[in-house]
Amino acid sequence: MDIILKDIRFAMRVLSKRPSFSLVIIITLALAIGANTAIFSFVNAILLSPLPYGQAEQLVILETERGNEKGQLSLRDVTDILEETTIFDDIAVYGSNSAYNISGDGQPPDELLATLCSSNLFEVLAVDMPVGGVWPEEFDRRRNHSIVLTHKVWQERYQGREDILDQIVKLDGYDGYRIFGVLPPNIHFPFHSALFRSIAYYDLDETKRSNRWYEAVGRLKNGVTYQQANAELQTLSKRLANDFGDSNFELGFTVKPLEQIYRGEVRPYLWLLFGSVVLILLIACVNVINLLLARAVTREKEFAIRTAVGSGKSKLIRQLLFESCLLSLAGGILGLAAAYWWVDLLTQMIRADLPTWITVEVDPWVLGFTFVVAIVVGIIAGMFPIWHTFRTNTAQVLKEGKSGSGGRQRRFLYRGLMVTEMVLAVIMLIGAGLMVKSYLNMQQVELGFEPENLSTFRVALGWKSYQKPEQKSAYYKQALAEISALPEIEAITMSGNPPFGPHEQKSTFTVEGQSIYAQQKNPFINYKRIAPNYFQVMEIDLLRGRAFNDFDVRGSVPVTIINEKLARKLWPDGSAIGKKIKFQEPDSEWQYMTIVGISRDVLHNHLTAEPGYDVYYPYFQTPMLSQYLIFKTQASMSELRPKLNDVILGIDPEQCAYDFLTMDDRIQSKVWQKTVTSSLFVAFGFLAALLAAIGIFSVTSYAVSRRTKEMGIRRVFGAGAGDVFNTILKENFRLTALSVVIGLGLAFLLTRFMEDILFNVSSIDPYIFAAVPLVLVFVAFLAGLAPAFKAARVKAITALKYE
Repeated sequence: MDIILKDIRFAMRVLSKRPSFSLVIIITLALAIGANTAIFSFVNAILLSPLPYGQAEQLVILETERGNEKGQLSLRDVTDILEETTIFDDIAVYGSNSAYNISGDGQPPDELLATLCSSNLFEVLAVDMPVGGVWPEEFDRRRNHSIVLTHKVWQERYQGREDILDQIVKLDGYDGYRIFGVLPPNIHFPFHSALFRSIAYYDLDETKRSNRWYEAVGRLKNGVTYQQANAELQTLSKRLANDFGDSNFELGFTVKPLEQIYRGEVRPYLWLLFGSVVLILLIACVNVINLLLARAVTREKEFAIRTAVGSGKSKLIRQLLFESCLLSLAGGILGLAAAYWWVDLLTQMIRADLPTWITVEVDPWVLGFTFVVAIVVGIIAGMFPIWHTFRTNTAQVLKEGKSGSGGRQRRFLYRGLMVTEMVLAVIMLIGAGLMVKSYLNMQQVELGFEPENLSTFRVALGWKSYQKPEQKSAYYKQALAEISALPEIEAITMSGNPPFGPHEQKSTFTVEGQSIYAQQKNPFINYKRIAPNYFQVMEIDLLRGRAFNDFDVRGSVPVTIINEKLARKLWPDGSAIGKKIKFQEPDSEWQYMTIVGISRDVLHNHLTAEPGYDVYYPYFQTPMLSQYLIFKTQASMSELRPKLNDVILGIDPEQCAYDFLTMDDRIQSKVWQKTVTSSLFVAFGFLAALLAAIGIFSVTSYAVSRRTKEMGIRRVFGAGAGDVFNTILKENFRLTALSVVIGLGLAFLLTRFMEDILFNVSSIDPYIFAAVPLVLVFVAFLAGLAPAFKAARVKAITALKYE
């Protein structure tokens, strides 16, 4: 141990004598290790951390499928699957998040998102209750207001009181919700629920297969794979389609892993980013190896003398390894500090509703990763000077009186490392170019509406206080009037589900006079309940027919507007105006609605997806509790939010507003993966180019310093300063050209793995593949200028005295 400590102290003294040399290496490694640590923090949190459910690999989401459209299940579907397959231990059903106003407890009213679920949900998820339990199963089939709180609400609203069980909570103006239990921390299924309520499907016919309103999560039996589950469900789907053609025609059941809803979309982006920072680390390693090799060459005489006086090889190996590892660890520590900043920056950039159990932080796993990376980099970088030292002819170095002039092998090694560095930079820059072009293409997508200056917030009226349609209509009419009177508001409208909202509202439908066979081939539609001026405020073109007006109210003839895509599908050779459609199957309780207009297609859910089949109908004909208010303003959300809250509380002191977002923020929340990836690729591409420039500069500078005598001899034999200058730049250009050729070839192969996440960009885009070589040639030219000027300034007499 004493020997090792002495070697470490000696290595520190050696490094302190060349502070600029050490600092360059430390900063180079800090940039690369910091980027790797930050991205690994996200990989670790999102992809590697386990889901907070027991044996989560057995959990699957069930869906119905007709054509390419995904849909929900009915209670009868769940019964069929449980009774006629052998793949599930159990299945729980749940509904999309509902909103509840909580009030009457001495605190300001607040909005809580709730998951309506069957009582067996937590058993299926294998979640144990630390406090209390779940409501009895029979409460699911009758009007019983039973709830379970999340740990966060229990702590923040009720201060973690142990006597919370059986307490009655006032939600939506109804003082009758009974608390049965409290969940462990960070359980918010499926996303950011604040409480869970009994699903209470008392008013639905459980035997009716067409009542498909529910989501479902199931637990596979031990040993059952996803492929086996889908195969057995496919067999069941075909049998039910034959036996119950009116409800199950061409309808299939499918499962997907539960983890896919949390990780599926982000997974390829994170691995791509992780691959890119590994490239950055390799470039940094090559840079460090170059610098350490150059340093080793200048110390040839020192090592030769130490060897001659009996210093063992093992001692030299330890010293060189300690020097490189100390530099690498210093770079790792500095990079770790940078990683904290990177993580904060990335978290702010994402602005996405990641599940609450995902905590992106520099935890012990990340610290261990950083330490391992630093040590591995230090060892790898240190091996090259060791290899060089033991290949050096000690007798020749002592005879020459100073470091040898090197040879072909040494020049080949330096040039090989420089080429490697530039090849990696080419790959990195091409990847960055493809991602940036993909992102820019996405920003040019035609949305079908104008998002500029639009902002949104949501109001969900309490069902107890607003049971009658007239009460709901009156509230929203007053809210629209009072908000529109604010001087900052240019226009206001509302929709039950605005573009890029948090969830889709889908349904089946029937055309008047349509056969059951034809009805079963209808696609799922997205339905939107809107105010009369919705198309005007959103600037959505009405292609034919009329918009809704103030006469489209409850009791008037039901009307609807459909988008052009649905009109083309249903009536490709005729006009849709005047035709009638209704929600669900032909015998549903919904009334037929007359189509009075055809709207332009609008992107509602994702910039990279095709428009769906949209059906709009007037809010004031069928008033509901929850609506998004959409307004046009030049003011900031922070400026307007207090005023909007005052309006809402002024109308009803127990009502609150929430989910305040600009439309641009809603759009970006759907594409944050591409936004973050593109931004980071630009940063990493710049870093790769910078590191490549540093490498070219250092290698070229070293080569010039080693060839001072040669340059002097050239000057003696008549070569001018310009000739020497051009010689250095030509050599750089040849190496750069070789690097570009190799880099383009490798990029041609590797970028094919990016195809699934690129948008309207070929993985071998000719413009990107042409632009990157020009960038690298320019970088190499700039990096080689200073060494070339240095070589050109060599005096013949000085060079001849060099040795």
